[in-house]
Amino acid sequence: MAKSNPSRILLKAEDHAISLEGRTDAAVTPGELVEFGGGNDIQLQSTAADAEAAPYFALTKFYDGSDIDTDYASGDTVQFALCQPGVEVYAWLEDGESVSIGTSVEAAGNGGLQTYSTGRILGKAMEAVDASSSGGGGPKRVKIRVL
Repeated sequence: MAKSNPSRILLKAEDHAISLEGRTDAAVTPGELVEFGGGNDIQLQSTAADAEAAPYFALTKFYDGSDIDTDYASGDTVQFALCQPGVEVYAWLEDGESVSIGTSVEAAGNGGLQTYSTGRILGKAMEAVDASSSGGGGPKRVKIRVL
């Protein structure tokens, strides 16, 4: 069965996400995990297994007609959401990772997610995705439910 390719980052319960925006000093891809900091307001989440990581996910640049695969450039105003528990997000699974349905994920330290080890569980995988070398490598998109 072919996987669908959603046209948006927030997939379910988007009314339980708080919309925010801030400027970035690096490229950001919709679905990446972001945090406050850096030379401007927003940067890719920077610490792997971060116990204080928050579920802030970059959204699509709808204001200019872009799709989920169009990056924000350095200096752009990034639209992002603080996602409450239950929100489903089309995020990024880090290169080398593999998850099955129900796998807990945490921050990978570069805007992606990895299998939970010691940080804060940000969500659970809602689909099986293999971003390991045997699965064709990554990073790859993955649907998660925020916890």
